[in-house]
Amino acid sequence: MSVLDPLGIPQSILPLDKDLKSSIETLGTLLAYSMIAEQRCSQGKIERTFDLHPLVRLAMLGWQKDEGMHRWTMAAIRHVKRKYSSENSDVRYDIEALVSYWPHALVLISSDFAKMLEDNSAMTIFREDKDKRMPQKDDGKFEDYNKWVHRSSTWSFPHHPRLILSLVSNKNRETLLWLLNGLCYFLQEKGDYDTKQMLAQRAADLAMKLFGPMHVHTLNFEKDLASSMDWNNNFNASENLFRSILRKAERKYSPECDTIVGSVIGLGRALTHQGKHREAEKILRPVAQLSKDSRAREIIGQSPPGVHLPEF
Repeated sequence: MSVLDPLGIPQSILPLDKDLKSSIETLGTLLAYSMIAEQRCSQGKIERTFDLHPLVRLAMLGWQKDEGMHRWTMAAIRHVKRKYSSENSDVRYDIEALVSYWPHALVLISSDFAKMLEDNSAMTIFREDKDKRMPQKDDGKFEDYNKWVHRSSTWSFPHHPRLILSLVSNKNRETLLWLLNGLCYFLQEKGDYDTKQMLAQRAADLAMKLFGPMHVHTLNFEKDLASSMDWNNNFNASENLFRSILRKAERKYSPECDTIVGSVIGLGRALTHQGKHREAEKILRPVAQLSKDSRAREIIGQSPPGVHLPEF
């Protein structure tokens, strides 16, 4: 709870024991010692929410700084990621629940640890350190030692390279990536296109670092970013990014793959929004013929008189 937003913590976001009795006892103990306070339920609201006492949160953060605060932050990121996953049928269509989780997800993706996961240097500074230990002044490597101290103080992280290398792993970076992806879909449903574009940019940058520029995951995250730009009325930027994606994808993947089809449709939509209807029809016609994708027909159907989709 201390790595989340201290106000309005929904009970359903907590990793409580599946045993109902054990969960009730855990919350009851925290309530009895006034470590948390239960909010009054508003009319029509069933979900129990709690506030964490500020002094308790401060004490926990101080303790966790020595015991590995970022380990708990990673556990929370992993847990909240499951809440926003499309596979989570319990809350997939419960927008009210996802809205209540949003402030806590925002705290996690804004944390120092999340920034560290997105920073490539965290994986490279100690890659040549075979002993996985902190450089010592006695080694004569003052530059390496100073670099280590600077990075550690910047991240507020325990001074232990082995812990950094175990937590700042590709597996944990992928977990953060899929949390960002789930949040983008949520923000799309919510209609917050500015924030969605910002998170989509972060997801695309992280995917580039993880998978490289030509990987299908990277191209798909870039496609989501281009779509976010289109939704946010940045039509020219969206067009340019879709064209860049297609140039890369067409060198490696077949024309029938979802990445190419989706990018062509996105490009056609961006062109249509700029009034370039004939150009949109020209690139969408092969997709409509090849995949019979109804979205291509719908976009061309929005064209003004004189621009027609041929019969198939």
